[in-house]
Formats: sequence, structure tokens, C-alpha cells
Amino acid sequence: MFHDCCSFQKADAKVRTLKHILQIFSEVFFIFLFFSLSSSSLLSKGRQKEKGRKKPVTVS
Repeated sequence: MFHDCCSFQKADAKVRTLKHILQIFSEVFFIFLFFSLSSSSLLSKGRQKEKGRKKPVTVS
């Protein structure tokens, strides 16, 4: 009886560990995705500002 109880606890611990690993993976993935998107939007905004600052050279 004691052995059966321990085996269930081990199986439960494995399920908890798997859920924990998946949770960490999803959090890291979404954090990476968020920073990737935010940095790309900041770069595009910076490029648009640089284009607006440059004035074309006119020759008279």
C-alpha cells in the first residue's frame, strides 16, 4: 500500500514538473516575442524620424 502511494506521488510530481517547464517556456517565449516586436517598432519609428530630418539638397 505504501509503495502505491509513493508511485502516485512521483507521477504527480512529474506532471507538476512538466506543467512548470511548459509554463516557463511559454513565459520566456512571450517575453522574447514582446521585446522583439517592441524593438522592431522602435527601430522603425527611429528610421521614420531620420527620414523626416533629412532635407533634400536642391541645386539652383
